[in-house]
Amino acid sequence: MPEESLVVDLVEEEGARGAPSIASTGDVVVVAEDGLPSLPPAARLQDDGSIILPLAHPVTLRFRKAGTDSVREESLAELHLRRLTGADMRAVAAASGGAGIMVTLARSARIGEAKFGAIFDRMDAGDVDDALNCVARFLGSGRRTGR
Repeated sequence: MPEESLVVDLVEEEGARGAPSIASTGDVVVVAEDGLPSLPPAARLQDDGSIILPLAHPVTLRFRKAGTDSVREESLAELHLRRLTGADMRAVAAASGGAGIMVTLARSARIGEAKFGAIFDRMDAGDVDDALNCVARFLGSGRRTGR
């Protein structure tokens, strides 16, 4: 059965948000003028410091809420990634196994982890890598101060 025809059952999560983890794409890290890692070419830095990342390969998810027969289709063409909070970092640290990367992106995108898990599983690896590079910018040490 093709992946696109699968339906993901979601349990409604009140106030759920996504999460954090970092990956390196190679031996060379490109640093922008502000001392932080460069954004992927398609990413757009917003005035509030968040980042909008268009996905090179949009994800379509078919889902239904628990207890209903109604199937809804949702397409995700971009991620709106935001700075992480202490609570986000705690959730990432508590993630078991290899879920840290998924939780990091879910918390940054402010998408419930159950729903984002299904999205993450269908994301292109290049889009995942670009998203992690955006989140790494939030965790960078920033500009040097002092002397």
